[in-house]
Amino acid sequence: MRSTYAGQSAGRRLDAGADPVHDREQRAEQLLGVRAAAAAGPSRMVAAMACALTPPGRLLAVEPAGVSAFLRPRRVRELPGVGPTTARLLIQHGVHTVGDLACLPLATVQRLLGARTGRTLHDRAHGHDHRPVVTEPVARSTSAEHRFTRLAFRGRDPVGALYGRVTVGA
Repeated sequence: MRSTYAGQSAGRRLDAGADPVHDREQRAEQLLGVRAAAAAGPSRMVAAMACALTPPGRLLAVEPAGVSAFLRPRRVRELPGVGPTTARLLIQHGVHTVGDLACLPLATVQRLLGARTGRTLHDRAHGHDHRPVVTEPVARSTSAEHRFTRLAFRGRDPVGALYGRVTVGA
């Protein structure tokens, strides 16, 4: 299990002595029989990146004061939101690590990548991730099923009847 991560959103405190990451790791081993890699960090992004580097059965915690030291040596491609094309562009401009990206002025990053992407990646290079930590998994797709009888068409064109059914239900 590689995607276990924990974070703490602003304004939300953990009980003293609580260790949700260790608890989740133990539950995965007890319930599923797998050794999970687990990581904790001050943001969703830092915790997920730390988890990707953590071997099974281990726990890695990145403290808020250590975020910069953790991120700076990472390859720029490891930063969430940097795909192959963006990585190539950044590397062509001498940006090889997250630290290199963090050292650039925001205006330079935005000129290279566009306003929105530039701001997002510049923020992430500094360890800022504004996405909330979600405790429940989000559905990747949604579907609905309806069984039609022959009477549903009543002499109408089946495609037209289905189209009317779909557009009315939308």
